[in-house]
Amino acid sequence: MGITPLAASQSSELGVGAFIISFLISLFILIYAKQAGYFRLPFPVKSKPISFGYILGAYLIYLSASFFLVPVIYLLIAYISTGSIKGIKLSPLLLGYLQFFSVLLMAGCIIGYCCLIPSSIRRAIFWGNNPVKLRVFFRSFGMGVLTWLICYPLMYFVNLIAGLLSTLLWGEKGVVQVAVQNLSDTRQFPLVFSLMIFAIVILVPLVEEILFRGFLQSWLRELVGRKSAIFLVAIFFALVHFAPSQGRGNLELILSLFVLSCFLGFIYERERTLFAPLALHMTFNGISVIVLATS
Repeated sequence: MGITPLAASQSSELGVGAFIISFLISLFILIYAKQAGYFRLPFPVKSKPISFGYILGAYLIYLSASFFLVPVIYLLIAYISTGSIKGIKLSPLLLGYLQFFSVLLMAGCIIGYCCLIPSSIRRAIFWGNNPVKLRVFFRSFGMGVLTWLICYPLMYFVNLIAGLLSTLLWGEKGVVQVAVQNLSDTRQFPLVFSLMIFAIVILVPLVEEILFRGFLQSWLRELVGRKSAIFLVAIFFALVHFAPSQGRGNLELILSLFVLSCFLGFIYERERTLFAPLALHMTFNGISVIVLATS
């Protein structure tokens, strides 16, 4: 679940000045970060390889929860509330609860799976070759939060470019994203709105980082190397967020999330713990939700 830095309907109205300023700010920050040594990856350390069977197991559980358990629960709730499963449309309140518990279910399944795999694999995914200590956790988490300051201006600039391309190619300023619409629909219900925020800020990043960085990138790293693994996972991560209902607005979302995913993958390799990309993902979603909730 991703939220772009700025809605396309707004970005296309900001003018040339926004492009120039966002480009200069992102360029300055990237140059400064490079000079400060941020983009230096540590010397590669041989870690315990993750077999494809563990990757397959994680994604089968995720897909089973997403495309089987969740639809079954949806139909069951619809039948209980309306007495029919034909032409059903749940109220925003029921739909909000369903979406929250769907994410909670997926998170529970993935965390449960992580508890069942060998401890050596679990440790490699979450801690890499680092000692299991609080100082390592706080250092990695802090670096993830700091990375938001580095990547967000670039994401903002890319989103502006994507919004301009969408307008030039199709004459449209984009559409409201599914994640944004789902959250907005629950504003009038404080409890559900709070649960949705918790799901978007905490649960979704946890599930996605375990799947994409923890399992997939760790496996691809052994096959194609660190940089190629970061790039391939970034493409896959961005495309997974494609939604037919977003139409041409997918262009802005996919390009922005590709940039975010590159940083998520990089910080995973840089810090060698899952807590760094998890912190970046949570920070990105959290600030995006704050902006949405206060707008």
